[in-house]
Amino acid sequence: MFVTERALETLIKQQIARLQDPSLECAHLIYEELKKIVFQIQIPNLNRYEVLNAKIHEVRFSFLDPKIIDYG
Repeated sequence: MFVTERALETLIKQQIARLQDPSLECAHLIYEELKKIVFQIQIPNLNRYEVLNAKIHEVRFSFLDPKIIDYG
């Protein structure tokens, strides 16, 4: 039995809508865990160079900035 394109499109849209919230929650949890990991990274030799250490920390967090992520 063949399903019309319109019916199939409707079913697909419903399934996407059902998966959207859990997917976004999962992505948020992953993002938060990555932030924790990045925060815990320590480079002992850089502790004496406060400005450099702060800049490296800033750059690490900028890689996780959700505003710069391209969702295609």
